[in-house]
Amino acid sequence: MLKNKARLKNKVSTYLFVMLFMASTTVYSAEIKSVTVSVDRAWGLLLGDEIIVTAELPDTRRSDLDEESLPAISQRQGFWLVLRDIQFKETADNLSMMLHYQVVNTGNKSQQVSTPEFSVRKIDNAWIAVPSVPLMLSAMLPAELAADSAATTLRSDHKAPLFDTVTLRKKTLFWAGLAGLSFLLSMFWHFAWRKQHRQPFEQALIQLRKIKGNDTPALSAAARALHEAFNRTAGETIVQSTVANLLASNTRLNAHAEQIEQFYSASSAFFFNPDAETNLNQENILSLAKSCRNVERLA
Repeated sequence: MLKNKARLKNKVSTYLFVMLFMASTTVYSAEIKSVTVSVDRAWGLLLGDEIIVTAELPDTRRSDLDEESLPAISQRQGFWLVLRDIQFKETADNLSMMLHYQVVNTGNKSQQVSTPEFSVRKIDNAWIAVPSVPLMLSAMLPAELAADSAATTLRSDHKAPLFDTVTLRKKTLFWAGLAGLSFLLSMFWHFAWRKQHRQPFEQALIQLRKIKGNDTPALSAAARALHEAFNRTAGETIVQSTVANLLASNTRLNAHAEQIEQFYSASSAFFFNPDAETNLNQENILSLAKSCRNVERLA
């Protein structure tokens, strides 16, 4: 009796399991909806050609699709094609999904291939199966070249062409030498020729601007610099008693004759009578040198 009950229980369990399995299979199959697929060009395709595969999705809107279940864009779909873009167009009855593929591989001879198969999931977990369509890919090379082994043998890269650098090197050396010569001439003019050919009071101003202070060494150096300028201008050594000769040979300096005579008087007292009070200072010396330099420029 117990054995019969156990057998009956096992039969009932097996029957229920089979019924549930069949029911789930039926429901899943009902959830998969087939679509019609077409292609704008299915033959004579060469490397780099683009095709558009159009899938008509019945009773579907763009908002019904789970975007994550769509094929990945800019990735290879199989051995022959790359998916470049996906576009959608809605009508009253269905949704058109246009897949833009590009041929990225071909063989040595023409052959038939198929577009990728995939399924798209809707937000209600129903699946839409997109079947493949056949394509005819043309050979990568013409038949006569494909049969020629010499034409299909890989060759090494060509050597890069060498540019003529001799002319460029000569021009570079020429202009570099010219620049170096110009630099040397400018240094010679600035530090040698110009220094020797500076006008007397211009040279005196350069020296006076380097002297600071009104102490005895500074005033001595300043007075000597201005005396040297007057001596070079007159062509002889000028002292207090021969100032008239300086003014006679350089009449342009007569406009500053009073200042010149005061300078020589103060300078004579400074050098030969240290105990005497003088108005010799840096400001007076620099002012007289500037005035004489202005006259010197007009000469």
